[in-house]
Amino acid sequence: MLLYNKFYQFLLSNKKVILFILCSLFGGLLSIVFQQDTNWDLRNYHFYNPYAFFNNRLLFDFAPAMIQSYNNPAIDFLNYWMIQNCKPIYVGFILGCIQGVNIFIFYLIAEKVVLSVTIAFENWIVLFACVMGFYGVANIAEIGTTFGDNIVSVFVLAGLYFLINQLLERYNQKEVKVSRNVLLMSGLVMGFGVGLKLTIAIYPIALVLSLAWIAKNFKEYIQISFTYSVSVFVGFMASIGYWMYTLWINFGNPLYPYFNKYFKSPYCNYNNFTDKRFLPKDIFQTLFYPYYFIKKQNYTSELLFKDPHLAICYTALICLLLFVFYKLFSKKKSELFSSPNYKIYLFFISFYVISYILWQKTFSIYRYIVVLEILSPIFVLVILDLLSFQKKVKGVLFVVICIITVCNIERMDWGRLPWSDSYFGVELPKVANLEKANIVLAGGEPIAYIVPFFPKTTRFLRIHGNFIKTKDTTLYQQKLQQQIRSSSFNYLLMHHLKVVDIKAIEEVLGLKVDSSACAVFQTRIDKDLCLCALVKK
Repeated sequence: MLLYNKFYQFLLSNKKVILFILCSLFGGLLSIVFQQDTNWDLRNYHFYNPYAFFNNRLLFDFAPAMIQSYNNPAIDFLNYWMIQNCKPIYVGFILGCIQGVNIFIFYLIAEKVVLSVTIAFENWIVLFACVMGFYGVANIAEIGTTFGDNIVSVFVLAGLYFLINQLLERYNQKEVKVSRNVLLMSGLVMGFGVGLKLTIAIYPIALVLSLAWIAKNFKEYIQISFTYSVSVFVGFMASIGYWMYTLWINFGNPLYPYFNKYFKSPYCNYNNFTDKRFLPKDIFQTLFYPYYFIKKQNYTSELLFKDPHLAICYTALICLLLFVFYKLFSKKKSELFSSPNYKIYLFFISFYVISYILWQKTFSIYRYIVVLEILSPIFVLVILDLLSFQKKVKGVLFVVICIITVCNIERMDWGRLPWSDSYFGVELPKVANLEKANIVLAGGEPIAYIVPFFPKTTRFLRIHGNFIKTKDTTLYQQKLQQQIRSSSFNYLLMHHLKVVDIKAIEEVLGLKVDSSACAVFQTRIDKDLCLCALVKK
């Protein structure tokens, strides 16, 4: 009995540490169940970019991973090292463990919010919130993958937690104010995450705008928003500053090739290279996009999925707006919100809504919204509290909403393989003079992951892809043509079972494909790769 009591006391005194470990392990074990990740981005640039960085290939190769060749490689340093040095199952497990941290940080936020609302079944509410937050299409499909969306989400959630934690603590002391240290810490963490993956820039922008709810006056808002913005910038530069400088001195654009309409680097067209495939197509999609996701579709993703998280939040927001209108125009004069924490709730709701609007206008790519998917139970919870329902009604409603949401999800599959001893299993063809060769890549196939398995002196050149056109007259194309003409050993790498316009390629290169000198080889992912010699016409 004494031993039991000591063990129980140990659990209580180290509750958060133990919970952190359990959440992390859960993510790792789930990744093992889902099997090895082989997503498109991994095959294209998540493995190639760190290799290129550590082997000084930025100007040696010619964009083998297409536009993504110039993304900040820092987020993939760990992925690259693990794939090179660990068994695939360990790679997946460690990635899953990192992604499992999202559950822990979400729990910390949920615990704070649940303690601040008047609701029944508090412990169950936190549990159901964690399940609903973690089990969303964007997050669950990326467990064990290298996409990074639910890795940089850790930085966003942590930054948000720092603010909410202190706001709720100080509100209980009748002081609605965030200390400068907390603002700095939150901004640094979020900014660092933005530098790793620019797609989460929507969140610090939304947060800066939402700080108006917790400022006493305009002067204080300017002060806290400035402090926060500066800290975001410092964190941002800490994770991407060196890479921006590298792109600037080599291409004249610190975000090359993005935003080149403004920077005008001669290496590519004067284009911002934004992906508009998934933006709303009409006014109805613009206004009601979340409801489109209830049915199986691919409006905001390359793959089919269905997920009601955002639709539930949208419905909750409409209910809140109707409630506000009713209160404003009601003959019975009363306070708009009875909750003493309503300003903090409005800060969070504002952050959520502005983030969604920025996401829809900028990307509308579903996996980029993983943070809002995870935070959706908190969004619903604070709105239920603002609607002034009875404690038990709020508790039952929330549990029902969580169950309905989780039971109506069909997740995406970005590509998986059974675990093996080799991550890619590349078997190079026996071709003479590979160490002196140029290997030309045509089309938009993601095959840059094979580059690290060739001799380091083999140069890879992509003649067209998702930002390179064969008819371009950019400095990139000029240098590419010079490189091809300067070498006596040129090869074309392609999928020999897929249709490739050989004549168009020959016309661009001024060379002829020698079909009698082709070597077929394979990897665990691609079974039909073909390397053909290019000879003078």
